[in-house]
Amino acid sequence: MIIMEGLPTEYDVIVIGTGMVESILAAAFARCGKSVLHLDTQTVTTNTEEVAEEPKKSVVTADDLLKQSRKYNIDLAPKLYYSTGGIIDLLIQSNVGKYCEFKLVSRLLREKNEQLETVPCSRADVFNTNEINLMEKRLLMKVLTLCLNYDKKKDELKDELETPFIDFLKKQKLDDNLSRLILTSIAIVDNQATTTECQRNLLFTSFFNYQGLVGAKRFLNSIGRYGNSPFLYPLYGTGEMSQCFCRCTGIVTESSDHYRSKHVICNKAFLMNYLDKSNTKVVKRTVLFTNRSIKSSVKEEITFLRLNNSNEQGITVIEAGNTSGCAPEDLYDFTRENILGQFTYDQIDTYNMNMTEQQEIPNLFLTHGPDATIHFDQVIDTAKNIFSIVCQNGEEFLPRAPDPDDIIIESESTENNSITKFDDESKNDDTNVVQEHLDETIIKNETQTDST
Repeated sequence: MIIMEGLPTEYDVIVIGTGMVESILAAAFARCGKSVLHLDTQTVTTNTEEVAEEPKKSVVTADDLLKQSRKYNIDLAPKLYYSTGGIIDLLIQSNVGKYCEFKLVSRLLREKNEQLETVPCSRADVFNTNEINLMEKRLLMKVLTLCLNYDKKKDELKDELETPFIDFLKKQKLDDNLSRLILTSIAIVDNQATTTECQRNLLFTSFFNYQGLVGAKRFLNSIGRYGNSPFLYPLYGTGEMSQCFCRCTGIVTESSDHYRSKHVICNKAFLMNYLDKSNTKVVKRTVLFTNRSIKSSVKEEITFLRLNNSNEQGITVIEAGNTSGCAPEDLYDFTRENILGQFTYDQIDTYNMNMTEQQEIPNLFLTHGPDATIHFDQVIDTAKNIFSIVCQNGEEFLPRAPDPDDIIIESESTENNSITKFDDESKNDDTNVVQEHLDETIIKNETQTDST
């Protein structure tokens, strides 16, 4: 973070906010040579004072949790990363990935008859599971193969495109159990999702219904890139990702100057009074502190669980522990109640909220905050769309930065040029010597020929 005065007053782009979209855009504009001013209202202070270890207790109070608060990294808008998703490709392409670390989401669970069981992801998982019989395994593999190759069979599926995805699955002769498995845990859509059509759910909690077949294909394609799971989870939570992109630019948090810019990127959270709130959606979230996993295991797991509730709206559960950097290790005895503490909060989903027609401002681009999806597809799409409008000369979106060894400082460049010139002169001298030697040889040979 930068807190300073006396900065330049004119920029190509001003970015307000440090959410994922704003951080990616600030890095992308900076990489393509734009002058960027990245602003945020929050200042970050660090405290290096160590917290003394508390003795283990069998009874946990709120004060106990607060005393250990610095050992928690609470993710207020948790997301998962498809291993073949756009955000992972962007991290690799831009080399920003060197600033972050991930762990594989090692366990995918689903609820069946009030019990939790493992979701079969790969072909081997399907044929090794004891939860379904051999005939069901063959049917399941047939449908998963169809989902994986659906884009090659669009003509055959054209009559199914607008049908509910759950009905499409049942037409493939899958029973309710297998249909729910694909719908909830593989395609990860709710009951109102269509087979391929994108739509916005109008229930009280917003959820972007990606196409059933597209969602299933994305899930299946992501298995095997980094392990037998389609998902990665960032160490220390999703908030760490914005910081990785922010390393490409400095962030000004306090300044009394006035700035001018050709383009302004602003998170909608800063302009809530000017937005049309007629279609406001709310994401309801709960954080639980527990001393035991939702399903016992030999090792600590990062777990993804997808549930359906009575409103037919999907509920996502992500369980992360010490190995993800989110919680301390063995802090309390596992002899009392599992729930040590919890808090619930609402997040406004601003994805579909826009400024009223009277408030629209040219060259002002609004970005959205967290939503209820588990992935970052909307973030990447929004960032690329804004970038293409601002940069219309074919600039590459967030290209890879040059390696330090390839960067030449001007003074070094002058020295290198003089060395190169000297080397060239030496090469010319050597060439002249060789040429003189050849000339002497030719003359000598000609003289011998004349004598003969």
